[in-house]
Amino acid sequence: MLATFRGYCIRVGCADHYLNKQLQHAFESEQLHVNKNVVEKVDCDIVQNIDTRFNGALMIMDNFAELFFELPSALVNSNFMMNYNLIEKDLLDCVCKFLEPFEEVIVNLSEEQRPTLHKVIPLRQTLINSCVVEANDLANDSNGIIQLKVFLVRRLNNAWPISDEHRLATILHPKFKKFECSPDEKGKSINVLKSQFQKHQTIISPSCTNSLVSNRGGTLTLFCFNKV
Repeated sequence: MLATFRGYCIRVGCADHYLNKQLQHAFESEQLHVNKNVVEKVDCDIVQNIDTRFNGALMIMDNFAELFFELPSALVNSNFMMNYNLIEKDLLDCVCKFLEPFEEVIVNLSEEQRPTLHKVIPLRQTLINSCVVEANDLANDSNGIIQLKVFLVRRLNNAWPISDEHRLATILHPKFKKFECSPDEKGKSINVLKSQFQKHQTIISPSCTNSLVSNRGGTLTLFCFNKV
């Protein structure tokens, strides 16, 4: 490992860590209605003491919601019962439902046996799309969920960086090279790939390059990008 990092190595931030931090910030914010009426009362240590991924905390919230009506018989402490009575059950259910895609993305990006770099852009965009507040959301979603969406869409856009390595991994992957998942990133990714081709063309022997150019009627770079 040390030998690897002594050479040419680019560090790419852990995507599920970035996502985990944005969810943590969302549930730390004192401005969000959902925190005061669900998280603080459920008190499942989402932000203070949790040592695992956020989906571990989400499992606790899911279990709490499932057992919600059975809890009073087990709450002997008056303070616990007071907190229980302050919880908005409907809002708790909505929060758990809204966060399901986030749990799925964290699980996908936590894969240890297979590469995940090519998944970051499409999965990030999926979550951003799920947080965009549409006109019908204003009528159907609670104020707490709308606040959560607005907060998270801003954090996902601004605090979850996309690197050139993500762009290269995505555009070179056969399933994602057309960038239907994130059209805004397509132009940037094509430019990054062109730059890498131009940078490494010197490695190819002149005779090999000339043969490719004469056979294809254009430069190697143009030929590759006509196929994207």
